[in-house]
Amino acid sequence: MIYEWMYPDSLHRVVILAVNPPGHLLWEAEDIDAQIEDYAELCDRDPECSARTEDLVASMRHVSEDMPDRWLFIPIDAGGVKLLTFVMLMESVQPPGVPVPLSGPAAIDMWLAAAEGDASGWRWYP
Repeated sequence: MIYEWMYPDSLHRVVILAVNPPGHLLWEAEDIDAQIEDYAELCDRDPECSARTEDLVASMRHVSEDMPDRWLFIPIDAGGVKLLTFVMLMESVQPPGVPVPLSGPAAIDMWLAAAEGDASGWRWYP
């Protein structure tokens, strides 16, 4: 935003996806790992999630290390998957009155579907 204010004539369009408080532009890997550990603890306490994996962190690590190159005819970009997961994990608290699904738990669900052999990352519900 500061660049936009300082050099408005040098920009054609600007897309702002989110705000970030000063000094927090970069996330530390340890913080992200701690967040995934928190999800793993929640998974252990949830009967449906714990029935799908004995160790959420290990399942995610396995999928990350053995990610296929394609799903059907669609190429899978491992870096893109990890980036999208990071963005999705940022939304883990349901704001009051907002009728949209939480993307943090949906990201966990996609990784578990992939760990179960579905490279689309989508668990089909009957």
